[in-house]
Amino acid sequence: DILEAEEDYIDWLEAQEYQIEQMGIQNYIQSQTIDGD
Repeated sequence: DILEAEEDYIDWLEAQEYQIEQMGIQNYIQSQTIDGD
């Protein structure tokens, strides 16, 4: 259902925010970037 999907999305966002706080934005961005080589 829509509410459950939204709650899952909020949980995901909060997890991303926590990772940024822990590792810093530069390291977070680097960890999210896939190298094509």
